[in-house]
Amino acid sequence: MPDTRGSHPPPSRPLTDSPFFWMAIFAVAGLVALTAIAPKYARRQARMERMGQTRERVARGGPGTVAPAAAEEPGDFDVPAEAPSARFSLRPLAVALSILLAVAAVGIGAVGYLRTASRHSQSSPGDSGP
Repeated sequence: MPDTRGSHPPPSRPLTDSPFFWMAIFAVAGLVALTAIAPKYARRQARMERMGQTRERVARGGPGTVAPAAAEEPGDFDVPAEAPSARFSLRPLAVALSILLAVAAVGIGAVGYLRTASRHSQSSPGDSGP
């Protein structure tokens, strides 16, 4: 029986065997989940900020509490509180997942390029395939 190991290139592994593929899948899933939850998280964060500002006002003796006479000057509490700024943002998580996705895409591209290059280098110049 003739040895046929050298005549055929080794079968290429499927893309799903690459860790870069799974990295990309999980990064995309994370970005989709982040996009889906962002509006609810923003509403919750704004509510938490308003509650925190209210607690600070009450602790300082704001409206609705018994305050010293000095704090009851006109105009002390007339200024509305500024719009709550989110202390915790989802942006760093989105950036991290985007970077992970970019690294995975580069890895998938590099693996594909190396597979193509190895196939071309294994075929001999005299072979003319269909």
